[in-house]
Amino acid sequence: MSEILSNDGADGERPLITFLLLAYKQEEYIRGAVEAAFAQTYSPLQIILSDDCSPDRTFAIMEEMAAAYRGPHEIRLNRTAANGQIGGNINSAMPSARGALTVLAAGDDLSLQHRVARNYEVWHAAGRPEYCSVLSGVEHFGEGREPHYSPAEVAQAGAYPPYLFEDTHVYNGSGQAFTTATFRLFGDFPAGLVNEDSALIVRNIIAGRLLTVDEPLVRHRLHGENSGATGWSARMNPAAVLPRLARCLRNREREAASFAADFQTAKDYQLPGLLRYGDRKFRHAMRTLAGERAFCLEAARRLGGGPADRILLLARCLPGSNAAARLLRKSWLQVLSPSLHARLRALMRGDGRGKS
Repeated sequence: MSEILSNDGADGERPLITFLLLAYKQEEYIRGAVEAAFAQTYSPLQIILSDDCSPDRTFAIMEEMAAAYRGPHEIRLNRTAANGQIGGNINSAMPSARGALTVLAAGDDLSLQHRVARNYEVWHAAGRPEYCSVLSGVEHFGEGREPHYSPAEVAQAGAYPPYLFEDTHVYNGSGQAFTTATFRLFGDFPAGLVNEDSALIVRNIIAGRLLTVDEPLVRHRLHGENSGATGWSARMNPAAVLPRLARCLRNREREAASFAADFQTAKDYQLPGLLRYGDRKFRHAMRTLAGERAFCLEAARRLGGGPADRILLLARCLPGSNAAARLLRKSWLQVLSPSLHARLRALMRGDGRGKS
């Protein structure tokens, strides 16, 4: 089902690993991310710098740094023909990936210099499974907050989310590496996919296994343009809140589409990670995903309507158990009245902006 991807032979030679740095419109941060890639201690290492057709100088900076590099690693540049979101950027870059493992990095994050080496050590100690993700802890920083640590794996009370069968853990995708064979097996992500970390984790849950490194190997930067930024709705112009929520729902629909396609691939190949749950749970998962996709598309449409549409949408969320319904229930005041929500937040902060 997979091809030989490295020079890892009987002589004990270490395999080639690929470090894939994905960037879009990150000229403010990209230099530090590329320097962290170049500083990796593991060898042999292929570094792919892949830009998703940024409108700023992100790719120009990557080109300049690649041209000036004189270190031991193999450097390859890639740029998408048109913006394809994170999933499209990965699809564009992965044909060039030659490593046994692919270590993912974002253009606004910083990888510690031993990140690739630690991922290799954990994967090697586990017997180098063919289909596998290696997930590390992450240190979050930025937005004027004290740095804080997120472990690679967090236990949940009850199934999360329900279509992952009996899985009761949440995994941190910001510090992820995966076997390149996994991507070759499942193929490209759906167009426009944003939540690539969850999609990769699911692929390895149903095809192989997940390994964790409980130490911070990535410094994940929080800022106003990433999904990890805190309090985005409080900072945002009220007129932009509903379009932002609708965009989150459309992203969620693409993520569910990716899961469904990968479940079907796993069933077609009779992959052991899926088979242990049985046909009944597989059928339940597919029905759940189809329902969630339909709900996300309807919800995104209703958010663009009037108040009556939004009230009906919230009524539909009350019995809903899918992730999108839970998000909207938590955001009910923003859905009903973004301007009232903004005024109340301003009053709570005591900055006077809630006054009419």
